Amino acid sequence: MIEQMRPPENRNRDSIRINEVIRWSPIILIDQDGHNCGTIPTRKALDMARHVGLDLVEVSPNTRPPVCKIMDYGKYKFEQSKKIKKPKEAELKELQFRPNIDENDVETKIKSVRKFLEAGDRVLVKVRFVKRENAHKELGFVLINRILEAVTEQGTPQSLPTLNDRSIICILNPAKKA
Repeated sequence: MIEQMRPPENRNRDSIRINEVIRWSPIILIDQDGHNCGTIPTRKALDMARHVGLDLVEVSPNTRPPVCKIMDYGKYKFEQSKKIKKPKEAELKELQFRPNIDENDVETKIKSVRKFLEAGDRVLVKVRFVKRENAHKELGFVLINRILEAVTEQGTPQSLPTLNDRSIICILNPAKKA
C-alpha cells in the first residue's frame, strides 16, 4: 500500500511559514546573528538552520523573494504575543455604604478602598439611602467626607460628592506615584 505524502503541519493561524512549509525558492536569508546572507536556495537555507539547531522562519512573506530568518520559532512566537498584549487599564471598583454602618465595617471598607487605589484602580464610593434614611442625607455627607479624609494619601476625588436620588457618589482617582 502506498502512503500519501502530506505537507508538514508547521503552519500556525497567522500563516507564518517555517522550515519545509516555505515553498518559494530562492529566498533572502538573514542568519541567527542578523547578517544578510543574500539570495540563496531554500534547501540550502534550511540545511544551515538545521546545522545550528534553529528554525527557518518566513518573516516577510509578501516580498519577492520572501525574507526568511534563522531563529528559534518558539521564542519568536512568544515575543509576538507579548507585543499584542495591552497594558492593564484602571478599573472602576465600587464600594457601597449605608449611613448607619457600624464603625468596624467602615474601617474594613476604607482598607478596601486603600487597597484598590494602591493597585491603580479608580473607586466609586457610594452611600445609599433606604426608606427613612432619606430624611438624614447629612449623615451620608459626613460619612463620605470621613472616607475621603482617610484615603487622602492614596487617592484624590475626581469631583465633589454629588447627591443623586437615593445616593451620594464620589469617584476617587489613584494618587500619582513619585
